[in-house]
Amino acid sequence: MNRQNTKIKLVTILNSVCGINEKMICESKHLVDDLAMDSLDLIDTIFEVEDEFMIKIEGEQIKKVKTFGDMIDLVMKIMEK
Repeated sequence: MNRQNTKIKLVTILNSVCGINEKMICESKHLVDDLAMDSLDLIDTIFEVEDEFMIKIEGEQIKKVKTFGDMIDLVMKIMEK
């Protein structure tokens, strides 16, 4: 799966799980500061991402995700393995 397809799926997940307007989501946006996600939103999003992409995201990996771009990078990295 390429980066653009991954991004589209992640935008859809953020919109459905957190109600974030798709137009507000870009790679430079900070998940907490810019998109106002709280810890519950992050957990719910991770579960949905794992289900959608059939991957497992470890706790240490999640801690490094600060922006939407970081989230795309992480999903792409895990799917490459």
